[in-house]
Amino acid sequence: MTMKYLFSNLKTYATLSTKWLQFCLLFCITLSLPISAEEKPAADKGVSLQADIEELDRRFKQLSAKIYSDSAKKNTQQSFRFSELLELKKSVQQAVDQNDAFSAITQIHLNLQLIEDNISDPITIELIELLLKHNEYLTAQIIFQQLKDDNDELLIARASLRLATYHSKREEWQNVIILLNIELDELSGDDFNRVNLLTGTALQHLRYHRKAIKIYQQISNTSADYPLAQLNIAVAHIRQDWWTDAHIVINQLLKNEQVLKNPELENRLYLMLGYSLLSKEFVREARESFRNVSIDSQYTNKALMGISLAAISQNDYSGAINALSILKQKPLNPLVSEEANLLLPHVYKMLEQYQTANTGYTNAIDYYQSRIDQLSRAITTDKLYTIKNISLDNDSSFVIADSTFNINNYYPTHFIENYVELKKLTEQKITPQLNLEASNLFQDYANRVDRIVKALVKNRIKQLESYLSQSRYSLAKLYDNNDE
Repeated sequence: MTMKYLFSNLKTYATLSTKWLQFCLLFCITLSLPISAEEKPAADKGVSLQADIEELDRRFKQLSAKIYSDSAKKNTQQSFRFSELLELKKSVQQAVDQNDAFSAITQIHLNLQLIEDNISDPITIELIELLLKHNEYLTAQIIFQQLKDDNDELLIARASLRLATYHSKREEWQNVIILLNIELDELSGDDFNRVNLLTGTALQHLRYHRKAIKIYQQISNTSADYPLAQLNIAVAHIRQDWWTDAHIVINQLLKNEQVLKNPELENRLYLMLGYSLLSKEFVREARESFRNVSIDSQYTNKALMGISLAAISQNDYSGAINALSILKQKPLNPLVSEEANLLLPHVYKMLEQYQTANTGYTNAIDYYQSRIDQLSRAITTDKLYTIKNISLDNDSSFVIADSTFNINNYYPTHFIENYVELKKLTEQKITPQLNLEASNLFQDYANRVDRIVKALVKNRIKQLESYLSQSRYSLAKLYDNNDE
């Protein structure tokens, strides 16, 4: 079911500030690009959150290599020492299937000489991929260097793609560009397309939008990477204010068979198109786009806000009230739900229902003050959140004071992934010295998680304080008008 059926009686939009609309557009169109600096929670005092995360990642890589190397040295199982690389592959895969990554990586360390002796075997690519998945980066780099020394261009290209994917997840775009400056002729179609996608994404993050578009256009329309490449082309067009070209790309994508088989990508495209149209004051078309977002989508709330803004713009105040009222009732208080408390009395004011608007602003003031107090009390806790509270199945999300927050929206995904890996390493049989190092690093990660969570909550408090001020101002303005 889509918004079209849920709100078939609505008209459309709002005279909210251009700045707010631009924020909505930037927030909703971003698929693979990072959140802009002004939207990120401010860093706490001292070393920046990002710099500290990078240092923790460096320490994790060094400790991980030491732990696995030590584990290999102490391993006396002859059954884990192989004379054939295929035997190693089968044993490693068996350990992975049994959810024992520690054993799998230890076996790789035990057989590094075997790997070097057979470096031209394609199995080495699979081993590198496994090491990178668990951030055993230094060992992956050793094998990669041996591949480069062997000078097999195809294997070097394939390994470079795996390493570039690793660095892309860490938003290390210069590393991606350097790694993918390779000969592509021998790569398979899938790998060729993925290289172009990663190269284009890196260029786009570095703001070389036109170069990125040319790279994306080399991706075959039958490739699994085609929809994302085309969506990124649309983003590049919007960033350069070529909105007509962007809309053409999006509308074509919405007819693509791959997109039609991916409901959430389709919903995201409709949302992106809606806010882009809204920013250009194509209100009727924007509203129609929002109404095509499924009501059970992760993008439903933003689509509802788009519908309410569109409804206000076309003086369809009952339609706006309907959408905003639904938003107000959303569980776990997403930000658009918080905003609805301020916007709803504004709509009643436009209807000249001043008593209802008065009550609405008063309720909004009470609501925002209560939410600020609730969140402020929460961040006074010494250890607000730990690994046990974070859901790794939902982009490292967590709930506090009836609000959902998402670490991966603001910080690299590897941060929480390292945290989880480190927890597993502390549970292994390792030397007291290594266990102490792992425990200390784990504690540093725990402290950083706590500081990140508090930074996110403080940022939400700051936003709520802004809404509180606007509610007070609007109420005072309403009284002034009535006095006149």
